[in-house]
Amino acid sequence: MNNIKQNTKSAQDLQDKISELNSKILDITMTIKDEFPELSKYLEEIPETLPNHLNPEITLLNLKTYYETLDTLLKNYILAHANDSVEKIRPLIIYQTVNSLLPKNIVLVQK
Repeated sequence: MNNIKQNTKSAQDLQDKISELNSKILDITMTIKDEFPELSKYLEEIPETLPNHLNPEITLLNLKTYYETLDTLLKNYILAHANDSVEKIRPLIIYQTVNSLLPKNIVLVQK
């Protein structure tokens, strides 16, 4: 009976992690599209979550890698263009600061 409970909890934990990553991916994708549309062309070029014939499933690792790639893309762009558009970046910095202060299970959605 304990084994069934552990398996159920593990499955729920995995599902929670997947949901959290999907939410973060959606959030950062929307930030890119809304605040930095010039980066949108790179969204479709990032292959980390594309299933292929050798690995047809999208895994937690795929999602994590994809999120980290998006996050790095956005942060590198912001750093490279910080002097060019401080006013454009300020809302994103505030948004990321507030998001980092929130508990992990609460995600601030940028509008």
